[in-house]
Amino acid sequence: MRLDTITLTEQDLIQFLHKWISNEAYHNLETLSIYTEHRINIDLIRQAIEFEEYDPSHPEKRPADYRIDQSYVSSTPITLYLNQDFVEIKRITDGKRAFLALGPFDFDLLVHKD
Repeated sequence: MRLDTITLTEQDLIQFLHKWISNEAYHNLETLSIYTEHRINIDLIRQAIEFEEYDPSHPEKRPADYRIDQSYVSSTPITLYLNQDFVEIKRITDGKRAFLALGPFDFDLLVHKD
């Protein structure tokens, strides 16, 4: 899912993440990219969730890249590189992993394909 130029608060994003982490909602979500109209406070969101920073000394813990099929836009998949901009979050109930990148105007959640 991709949402462009929308209005969200930090609390909206925190609530979304808590629901995904607790497996309360968004069970089958694979990707979510949000581009906001207004600046978001990244630090506030990061303080509200548990995450693991990227550790370059253990690259085997995560894939190097993530391919997104956007057949509704293009026949060529998009490849995102999971560098230090992405932190890892885990669902409590089943341990499913996702990679999260936050910017002042963007939010990317990529759920790991097991």
